[in-house]
Amino acid sequence: MSSLKKIVLAVLLLLPVSLTAQPTFSGFLELDKRFVTGGDSTIIDDFYNRFRLEMKAPVGSQLYVFSSLDLRFYDFPKSQSLDDLEQIEQEFPLDLTLWEAFIDVYGFLFDDLDIRVGKQRIAWGKADKLNPNDFSDILNFAETIPSWAFKGTWYLGDHQLTGVWLPSVTPILLPRNGASLFVADGGQFQNSLSMPEQTPKTVCLPFG
Repeated sequence: MSSLKKIVLAVLLLLPVSLTAQPTFSGFLELDKRFVTGGDSTIIDDFYNRFRLEMKAPVGSQLYVFSSLDLRFYDFPKSQSLDDLEQIEQEFPLDLTLWEAFIDVYGFLFDDLDIRVGKQRIAWGKADKLNPNDFSDILNFAETIPSWAFKGTWYLGDHQLTGVWLPSVTPILLPRNGASLFVADGGQFQNSLSMPEQTPKTVCLPFG
């Protein structure tokens, strides 16, 4: 999805909300500098810096909208040729991502049923700082990566039952040039991915 499409999608999500609610905005700026020391020199790692803009908008008592944009910009240019010098994105590399965009509906069909639809972070539990089942970004030490999903939560007294449907698979992120850690000379990994089919399949449940 191109940056323009991401911005258009975010605007479409915000437009109906602005007509019925007063959204609140927040965010943060994170500058990440990493150095590799040892030997006769110190190497500056080309890691990214981040600016996150978030929007929250409760609409009445049954609807809640959240979206966020993630802008990552790097310290060093990626120019490798004279042609690259003609492109500002090569001189000042950055990535713009629609990080999250979801809608919560409380009391959907039943008072005890809530649903969330959209791009969201889903935590499957935690065990002593280890989240083996989450979609984790190893760049940020287990920050959960948002995925397009449908989630429903049914509250049963002191317990709750949650069901999640993900129409596609979202792989984890590697650091910039991180693939070389696996496919370097002498490595045992191949530079290829075997991803499952992204087209959702129809599931028929028999009744009778």
